[in-house]
Amino acid sequence: MSSWTKYQGQSLKNWICGGTNRNQAQDGKYSVPSWEKKFCFVVGSMPWIRLLEAKKNISKFDNVMKWDDSAGKKAFHNAKRRFWAKFNGFPCNIPLPDPDLYIDKIDWDSKIDPQLLLDLEVAID
Repeated sequence: MSSWTKYQGQSLKNWICGGTNRNQAQDGKYSVPSWEKKFCFVVGSMPWIRLLEAKKNISKFDNVMKWDDSAGKKAFHNAKRRFWAKFNGFPCNIPLPDPDLYIDKIDWDSKIDPQLLLDLEVAID
């Protein structure tokens, strides 16, 4: 915890959650629930304060703002729901994602075309 000295004076709980646990911030606006802040730290290894700092800079990159990753969004929301259920002691029937989803089968006995290797060497030179 090399950055612990940066957060001296705060309890570990406040450092993880990025502030107080109240539902209403001091300015009267409602804040994010504490379980969601804890989710960012426990599952994503990112303190809430760091997430907010990163969010400030994301609008500078137009291509990131336009990027549509619906599968990633679905996986993220499912992970949040599983975490919420575990955090609050409720059962959850949302299955974990398939860990082999993007792993292809490898043909360890494949034959390599020698002409392909020659063409590759020529292209490199």
